[in-house]
Amino acid sequence: MVDNMKIFKKIFWIIIIIVFILNTVEFYRIRNGNEPVFCLSKKEHAYSDGKTLECIGILYKVYEYRRTNLHGTEFVSIFSKEKTPDNNTNTNEFNVGELE
Repeated sequence: MVDNMKIFKKIFWIIIIIVFILNTVEFYRIRNGNEPVFCLSKKEHAYSDGKTLECIGILYKVYEYRRTNLHGTEFVSIFSKEKTPDNNTNTNEFNVGELE
């Protein structure tokens, strides 16, 4: 029983470390202007003033805004929603990390 618990703990921490590394790599790729690599799902949302590209990864989302009033890329938590011109309280142009 004790051996099973030790194995479970090791596997758990290995998974946590792998997820952390994947998210860190993806964040720096996005920050440097590269495309996301570890996307589980890609979606495109079309609007009358442009489109938004959404990439869903492990515990994160990447939004690339190509709209008249919103331009830029955003790396956010999996629980965050897409920004719209109405709920964007910052400037119209932003980079990774500027919007929360």
